[in-house]
Amino acid sequence: MHGHPFRIVGTDGYPVPEARALTKDVINIGPGERYDLLMTADNPGTWLFHCHILTHVQNHGVEPGGMITIVKIDE
Repeated sequence: MHGHPFRIVGTDGYPVPEARALTKDVINIGPGERYDLLMTADNPGTWLFHCHILTHVQNHGVEPGGMITIVKIDE
């Protein structure tokens, strides 16, 4: 998610041991994979959480669309 790092705390329904948890700002998620992410909403603004594959953020070739979520964090 733009503007906020997150920690990977679970994958495919199983917890990730604390010693192996990763902090990232981008994650590649394959078909059928699931991740549990924790982030601290401490950077006010409007932020995008989206796929970085262009065709996944379009509707019939038009942007924006598809796999996009907007997160608004107030001060």
